[in-house]
Amino acid sequence: MTTKLFFKYLCVGFFFILVNIGISFLIEKYNLSGFWVFYIRMSFVIFNFLCLVRVFFCIWTTIGYLLVRHDPYLKRITLMIASFFIWKSVIENDTDNRDI
Repeated sequence: MTTKLFFKYLCVGFFFILVNIGISFLIEKYNLSGFWVFYIRMSFVIFNFLCLVRVFFCIWTTIGYLLVRHDPYLKRITLMIASFFIWKSVIENDTDNRDI
């Protein structure tokens, strides 16, 4: 991911989050109600979540790329740690859902 594309994704994500928070604030300020307001709020919640996920993954992939691009041993260690946590979560989910 190039630096220009990273900042574009980051700025667009934060911009849409701020716009949605501003519109939600206006709905609260003027005490609007009705089904369409509920629909708008729920769509904003979903859209804000997707924007936050987008911003998080932009930051996460950039940090990961900077950490492992020059060091193959660090890449192996990172993959081992990630696979351990995935394995641990699978084992915990398997034991939590088991019928006794």
